[in-house]
Amino acid sequence: MNGAAGDSISNPEALRNEGNDLFNHGRLHDALEVFTRSLFAEESHLTYNNRSLCSFKLGKYEDALKDAQRALKIQPTLKGHYRVASAFNALGRFDSAILACDEGLASGADNAELLGLRVKAEAGLLAMDTGESDSDDDDEDDDDEED
Repeated sequence: MNGAAGDSISNPEALRNEGNDLFNHGRLHDALEVFTRSLFAEESHLTYNNRSLCSFKLGKYEDALKDAQRALKIQPTLKGHYRVASAFNALGRFDSAILACDEGLASGADNAELLGLRVKAEAGLLAMDTGESDSDDDDEDDDDEED
């Protein structure tokens, strides 16, 4: 490929791959920046999901939620539903987390991670009702990358 389209500066797939590499090496802030550049070049559910996970790992749960929701609008996937539910769960919005899990499970897929997250959200909701708290928000799956 010749020209700007072949350069990693404007090639969204190359940028996403660079972001994945940075993420895998623990350079989360740099990965976030590169995923953002990739999204400027082309919106992709894969990149939104990856940036969502990156934001989640940085404790930016609102940003993680927004990106996961954008990913779902582009292409609904189990991973997208998981990312939305994870962000809602981390934000203490357990009822919304349960709904997000149910939407993902409605596809007929039997997804153990999504089922487990639903159970966790139910426990969080119950704890809220009884006045207890569950601050274990680092229970994100280790299946980090979409692609």
